[in-house]
Amino acid sequence: MNACTMVATLKQHNQDYEWYPTTEEMLACIRKDLDNTFRYDAPDVLDCGAGDGRALKALTDGKKYAIERSKILISTLPHDVFILGTDFHEQTLIDKRVSAVFCNPPYKEFVQWMLKLIKEANAGVLYMVVPKRWKTNQAINEQIKQRHAEAKVLTSSTFITADRAARVDVDVVRISLGHCTRAERPHPFIDPFNTWINENFPTTANEHYSEYGQKQQARKDTQEHVNQELVAGGDLVEVLENHYRQQLATLLNNYQTLSALDPFIFSEMNITVSQIKGSLAKRISGLKDLYWEEFFNRLDVITTRLSSTHREMMIKKLTSHTHVDFTRSNARAITIWAIKNANLCLDQQIIDLVERMAEKANVTLYKSNKMTFGEENWRYLVHKQILVRYQLDYRVVLTSCGGVTESGLSDNARSFIGDICIVANSLGFLNEGVGRIDTLSWERNQRHEFFYRRVGDATEHVLFDVRGFFNGNLHIRFAPAFLERLNVEFGRLKGWLKDKQEAVQETGIDPDVIESCFDSVTKITPSTLQKVPELANLV
Repeated sequence: MNACTMVATLKQHNQDYEWYPTTEEMLACIRKDLDNTFRYDAPDVLDCGAGDGRALKALTDGKKYAIERSKILISTLPHDVFILGTDFHEQTLIDKRVSAVFCNPPYKEFVQWMLKLIKEANAGVLYMVVPKRWKTNQAINEQIKQRHAEAKVLTSSTFITADRAARVDVDVVRISLGHCTRAERPHPFIDPFNTWINENFPTTANEHYSEYGQKQQARKDTQEHVNQELVAGGDLVEVLENHYRQQLATLLNNYQTLSALDPFIFSEMNITVSQIKGSLAKRISGLKDLYWEEFFNRLDVITTRLSSTHREMMIKKLTSHTHVDFTRSNARAITIWAIKNANLCLDQQIIDLVERMAEKANVTLYKSNKMTFGEENWRYLVHKQILVRYQLDYRVVLTSCGGVTESGLSDNARSFIGDICIVANSLGFLNEGVGRIDTLSWERNQRHEFFYRRVGDATEHVLFDVRGFFNGNLHIRFAPAFLERLNVEFGRLKGWLKDKQEAVQETGIDPDVIESCFDSVTKITPSTLQKVPELANLV
């Protein structure tokens, strides 16, 4: 979607927050400076007011972070851009450490944006596209001095010929905030977190401050409060956000109260400001972790649709970014990101599952491959990942998959069977197999059946049956209807089956069956969450 069309869409939905896409010339100028500054490693960049992500794409090949208010623009961001917040004024920037920050702010508010960024940006360098009159603003120049920073105009330009034209003359400004080294992320000359501490606490305190907090008790208390309010019909995000804001306000108030104490009291108690700073930083981080963890645990409508490996990767990536403030808009933005990335996983986990089962005894070649490769070469070609097109047979024997032991089903086998059930669900074969695995008694060579239901039909049909053995093997027999759909979608996702006609020719499956199989992965959409009462108002 071009800029003009996007602007019209934003205005139609009252989400035009002065998005004026930065021109290619301005971005090229900044990219050149970034490349000269970070010569060895691609910098991670935070874009405040990121729009559709075009600036981040142009500026770095490294990690990309965004703060963006418009839901429409958030939905267009590339999947490798992680949302750190929505409303710029609500975000704390002091704990969001990156290599560089970029911002092309709303020009009606550029002074407020510039002051906040210079004061709080935890980065080595800050780039801003701002009206030329910034140079004569006393507050901006004073803030630059307080950060021991240095401002330099890289180039001057205009938006007259931009994708979205505007009559404004601007400077592309580089503000050096810290040392940029190869070894690690830049160190600011003046730590913005230290600045905040120094503004609120005395500087003459002395050593030792005991660690406060019982994480397990805090988690338990939070869960109890949330569960009580949800039982009463509360909205999950609203409940979490209210509790988070209350606890954060209490936490900050408690620490700020210390600033009113006589400095000599700190010496008498052997407490230093550095100890207070460390404790507060840890408490704030722990508080954010606590509420995002609780939120992620209740996003099982998304995470339970992922195979074990992809679910672990998704949770790990989500929890690695819990320095984001917990607000409704941030929860919404991260959920949009989670849906987008989960849908990529839904496709990849089909490929992963079939390739794990692709052994010589388990596959048949596509008709076009049978003319090229001999029977004796199947195993070699499949395992060497040479271009050979194949599909699974109805019966598969999986070696070294865990099997069963004297104490029951092995962890590896449990995980693999669970992944089959999850992939089947994504292909429209509704089943409760994951929950059923641990209710069964697993013994050597004992057959267990797993069942599915069709949409709108309560009748159960066999999805697959499985037997485990002490040698670590699993023997699985799939229902033809499920295997046909699995094979067709595997071939489509691998790029082997370009359309339905080619699918019929290569697989030999009936055309009517192909019609229902091709492109049949059930994707996660915002309406998926709306079926869960406590998440209905999230997206």
